Amino acid sequence: MKKVPIIVIGGGSAGRYAAREAARLGKEVLLASAPPFGGLCILKGCMPSKALLRSAHVLHSMHTELGGLGLAHAGTISFDLPSIVRMKNRMI
Repeated sequence: MKKVPIIVIGGGSAGRYAAREAARLGKEVLLASAPPFGGLCILKGCMPSKALLRSAHVLHSMHTELGGLGLAHAGTISFDLPSIVRMKNRMI
């Protein structure tokens, strides 16, 4: 069995950052994680919600700020929820 000087337990955002930093500093590192790799923040929490919030923010900005920027739109501005969910799923 090969020995490594650094073992990071957990493949969530903090574990991935720790392993990446150790590797960047030239250390040999082993990242141990139970599936699915990525952790709660990346797969279910922060990243998915921020992707959905970004779409909502852009839609809101289009409704409230276009005129102030000297821009106009013809017709209605709407959203396609299945497309937004697909975009979110591609990000994670």
